[in-house]
Amino acid sequence: MYKLIFITMYALACSQEKPEFLNDTYPAHEYHDSDQKNIAVAKTVEQSHSSNNQNQVTTDSKIKKVTPMRKEVDFFGPPSNDEYQAQTLWAQTITEYALSYDYVNHKQHFYLMRPFFDQSGWHDLSGVVRDRFNNVEQKHQISKVTSTQPLTWIKHHHGDKFSLHQGSMPVMITFSPENITTYSNLHLSIKCNLMKKCLIHSLSVQNDKLQ
Repeated sequence: MYKLIFITMYALACSQEKPEFLNDTYPAHEYHDSDQKNIAVAKTVEQSHSSNNQNQVTTDSKIKKVTPMRKEVDFFGPPSNDEYQAQTLWAQTITEYALSYDYVNHKQHFYLMRPFFDQSGWHDLSGVVRDRFNNVEQKHQISKVTSTQPLTWIKHHHGDKFSLHQGSMPVMITFSPENITTYSNLHLSIKCNLMKKCLIHSLSVQNDKLQ
């Protein structure tokens, strides 16, 4: 009887497919202030984990206040991006850095990135890496992602406990050492709590054009 239960549980566990790098142990996600600047965001995470400090990463400056929380309100049409400058810089920096990595040393890179993604965003990132960046056979071992235009917010959802912000930006993806370049549209969303601390909630790359 116990053997049958064990076999059943094992089969169910094996049926839940996980992307390769998710099989490793990475830090749990944490909400972060979205006013951190440039690659200093990742450096802050690196310093935090190197000192075994699991406290949430914060900065001295306060994030710019966003629209007050309201239940299920959609903003149709292009909202004012000036209102979301802090979130724009944060999301653009995190996604560019997350997708710019050396595949050979990818474990440490994703260890640093994990706290900036919630569970949904982490699985999306793994899918993008698996489908578009993990091309070892062609020796595309290093990728660099840079935006060709700023991130543009498309829609905002405000709820009682969280807000969800959806946007997109055109990016240039370069694979080394072959210097193969593609131009794509990167779609993402960030989820922020009542304290205006945010996580990447979804991520996808579309419309590749080989150069």
